[in-house]
Amino acid sequence: MKIIFFSSWGTRCGIADYSCNLMEGLRRSGVEVSVVPLDDARSSSDFARLGKEMNGGDIAHIQHEYGFFGEGLAGWARNFRSFIRQIRVPWVVTLHELMAPSADKPLYGLRRAVISSVHRRLLSRAALVIVHLRKQRETLISIGIPPSKVAVMQLPVPELKSSAMSPEDCKALLGLEGKKIVTIFGYVVDRKGYDVALRAMSDTGDITLLIAGGPPQGDKSGYFESLSALTGLQDRVKITGYIEDSQIDTIMGATDLVLAPFKEASGSSSLSLALAYHKPILASDIEAIREIREDGLEMGSFKSGDSRDLAQKAREILEDPVLMDRLANSSRLYAERFGYSSSAKTAAGLYADILGSGGQQ
Repeated sequence: MKIIFFSSWGTRCGIADYSCNLMEGLRRSGVEVSVVPLDDARSSSDFARLGKEMNGGDIAHIQHEYGFFGEGLAGWARNFRSFIRQIRVPWVVTLHELMAPSADKPLYGLRRAVISSVHRRLLSRAALVIVHLRKQRETLISIGIPPSKVAVMQLPVPELKSSAMSPEDCKALLGLEGKKIVTIFGYVVDRKGYDVALRAMSDTGDITLLIAGGPPQGDKSGYFESLSALTGLQDRVKITGYIEDSQIDTIMGATDLVLAPFKEASGSSSLSLALAYHKPILASDIEAIREIREDGLEMGSFKSGDSRDLAQKAREILEDPVLMDRLANSSRLYAERFGYSSSAKTAAGLYADILGSGGQQ
């Protein structure tokens, strides 16, 4: 069995990392895999060319993010259609986010109908649509994707070796000796709730907030710049800006508690990284996080958007060593259960089912 992946590649991108790790897991399971990289595709003709390249295996597996295919609904639909029209083998698509309307973020009237119709027409052509959340599966079914064509595969956790340095050594390298460190890791974007965490700092006592990241390349939202108005406590907030992979061990080693103050999420590589390092986590109570808890991960929880509740819960966790150990152990157990080796076996089983049914689900 040979699988051709489509993905961002050779760049700093969570989906590129996901694809690389999943492909390696598939190889270890005896599946032959190769990748057609996104590169600099922009036009419909570019995507048609890449679509033709997806026919070199038994199944084409598209790692999907709307921005890969163009700006706005029309740009995405035009280029995605040009891409999939050229694929002659059964194709699978993993939606790393979902634009379609749901009960949480309802859209009304014509816009809702158009978005639902476009997703239904394009995604119904897939042999299988993979999402990371059960709620996303329900949304796709509600807009007309057949239930047999939608599968849930939890976002996998990378398999990492523990850092050789002690937490205090890591803190010293960052100039944060003796501090209690809470960290938000990843690109600084509004949906991750950095502003909520910054507002909480006035109520957190001697805790230091480490913002380990910077804005995405080409970001024009102004969100990162807007945070400067909230950083009046410079001695208790450290913003690293863009970080290299070689710095991750030090940052995670220095971290006592990982924050996930997300306003919305469909899967988070930064949260997966926290799990990979077996860190205790404090997260907002949005539905995506509740699903992860239902799968067995114990985390601290605060009311989404409530900076005072975040501050209170962070203090409670950091002042309770038994709770810290319990949350860290839960992260370890979850990481062992949902590592890339497990996800690769699940994916291989889905591919085999598709081929066994003649390419139709």
